[in-house]
Amino acid sequence: MNKQYLIAGLCVLTLALAGCGSDDDDSPMGMTPTPEPMPEPESMTFTYAVNITNMTRGQPLSPLAAMVFDGEFQMAKIGEPVSVALEVLAESGDNSQLLDAAMGSEHVYLARSAEGGPLMPGLSQTMTLEVNTGTDSPEGMYIGLVSMLANTNDGITMLSGKDLGGLQVDDTITFETLSYDTGTERNSESADTIIGPAAAGGLQEGFNAERDDFVDELRLHSGVVSFDDGMASSALSEAQRFDNPVMQVEITRMQ
Repeated sequence: MNKQYLIAGLCVLTLALAGCGSDDDDSPMGMTPTPEPMPEPESMTFTYAVNITNMTRGQPLSPLAAMVFDGEFQMAKIGEPVSVALEVLAESGDNSQLLDAAMGSEHVYLARSAEGGPLMPGLSQTMTLEVNTGTDSPEGMYIGLVSMLANTNDGITMLSGKDLGGLQVDDTITFETLSYDTGTERNSESADTIIGPAAAGGLQEGFNAERDDFVDELRLHSGVVSFDDGMASSALSEAQRFDNPVMQVEITRMQ
């Protein structure tokens, strides 16, 4: 064969082979194609109905503060001083500072207040919480609830960090909450230092930045003494006495 024709044929074959390859590979020769990014997890909204019942005889409960958070968020702990935001709620019933502080944390998914005024003894109300954690699972999601016992100096009831991860749609869990003394205000029970209706006619002072209690820490509440039980300066009667539990909570997963 003519040597000239042989060389020309080899050149044509080389060019043909260089042009072969997958139609999907547009990367330059010798370079690894960039992998497609993994899809983000599907985001879901989880909906919960929270029904609370005031189990006391004479203690209105201030509008409920509800928070949903991950396992890194800490609510108030027994034996430790409470935050100023919780002190404001415990002495005045105003939950706005507590909710604002919670929403400032990267570990909180939702923080909101129940609508309306105080929940009177024996009554119930339901609030709906719609939570989006950016994932497709409620695992690692917790709920916390706080309310003031209005006919006390600085008493609250609290549900602290209950796990929502195991709830399936239409499942319901029930809790009963205890009463706590935040330890920020002395339990004088006077009409000047209690905001509830039992103190009508007094100054009914709400939040006071001075912490004059004997112990500046959260603890179980010992209850009220009342005028009827010999505390002459008390604005409370035996009707405002309370025992534990003070609030029933039913949480139902709707979606």
